[in-house]
Amino acid sequence: ADGGVRAAAAFPASQVEVGLAAAPRLAVAVPASSRSTTETRQLLKAAGCMYGESLSPMDFGAVGDGEFNDTAAVLEAFSACLRCRCRRLVLGPGGSEHLVHPGALSVRLPPGAVLRFEGYLVGPSLDIWNPELKSWPEGSCAYGEVNCSSVVHSSPELARSHWNLLELLASANVTIEGPGGVRADASGFWHIRRFAPHVAGYCLVKVQNCTGVTISGLALRDSPMYHLVIIHSRGVTVSGLNVTLSQKAIGDAGPKNTDGVSIFASRDIVLRDSYIESGDDNIVIKQDTHGVRGLNLELKYGKGISIGSLGESKNGKQVVTDVSFRNVSLDKSLHGARIKTWKGSVGLVKGVSFEDFVLRDVGVGALIDQKYCPVTQRPEGCQDAADSDVVPNDEEVMRIENVSFNHFRWSSGRPRDMHIMCLHCLDVSYAGWLVAGSASRSDGSDEYA
Repeated sequence: ADGGVRAAAAFPASQVEVGLAAAPRLAVAVPASSRSTTETRQLLKAAGCMYGESLSPMDFGAVGDGEFNDTAAVLEAFSACLRCRCRRLVLGPGGSEHLVHPGALSVRLPPGAVLRFEGYLVGPSLDIWNPELKSWPEGSCAYGEVNCSSVVHSSPELARSHWNLLELLASANVTIEGPGGVRADASGFWHIRRFAPHVAGYCLVKVQNCTGVTISGLALRDSPMYHLVIIHSRGVTVSGLNVTLSQKAIGDAGPKNTDGVSIFASRDIVLRDSYIESGDDNIVIKQDTHGVRGLNLELKYGKGISIGSLGESKNGKQVVTDVSFRNVSLDKSLHGARIKTWKGSVGLVKGVSFEDFVLRDVGVGALIDQKYCPVTQRPEGCQDAADSDVVPNDEEVMRIENVSFNHFRWSSGRPRDMHIMCLHCLDVSYAGWLVAGSASRSDGSDEYA
């Protein structure tokens, strides 16, 4: 492999020291649709588009052995696909593993393209990518910074999901499909971040500023941080997703911040027929997200489905509306379904339903926590209206309205049905809760002031 460098030399610590520097973007002109077919073919030929309708990184010198740094070849394959308006970009062949640098593949696909994973994109280990245990840049408020509660700043989620093995940008009507996918060597990240969560890590796949994206049959494994991030996007459908971890522990002994699917500031998202393991939230829905549907999901080794946390940053009201999950099974999970909002936060959670959940070895079936304030994200603690003599009005608090937890059934284990810690809740209901081998546990509704 004379044309590249091995992984040990491929990802110097200086790549982390640059902080949140912009990843390279692809901006390649596409011939106007008004041109004739003959003219278009001539222009594509002149642009070097002699690859046919299907491309692969192997066409550009990729090795695919999981050790050689294939970043340049994979990036060139994406560039050629956009330039030449390819129909299919195949990350393969089957059994291949393309080692790539986090943050380098910030790419676009032409409309109608299919990105097919027959092999895997592979990310570097902690001792290669971040051997000096660098933190997120100061001021990002990602983890462990003090005084973040006193300043207005953008969401820390933007910093936490900055580095990705694959970031799909500003693409419309495209498909990402398996059977392969993306994985990382994450054990070092998990170990160090259990007691040093400020140490920077990277995510696997991020879909940002996209519309009409279909993700089908994709496999994701062992991410240092989030596995799949959907942000500032609309009309994304995910089915047949398979997220797995090599470590099955949860809680203090397990991976940290390894959410399975993280949805942020997006609309009209469908997640169905998928299997998701996660040491943290299996699925999490964050600020400014509307219209999420989840159906036929199997979740294991995590913290279940979460709305929030909301209100970590003081950048205005944070709102989540119109969310439903149905026919969900959870196994060996800390929670079933929960809503978590920061102390002192402002916003609204409205129109949320969790229905037909089967729970096995789950700690708490339903949880609402309006005093969320983890020390890893807010070392100085939190203050809210309850700590003040001033009584807030409805526009100065985080309100939770029209939320239902219906037909939860325990097939084994039941440490606790629910834990509702509401400060400003209205119309929170539950019905048809069943314990294995018993009659209905609870059937009714409660309102919390």
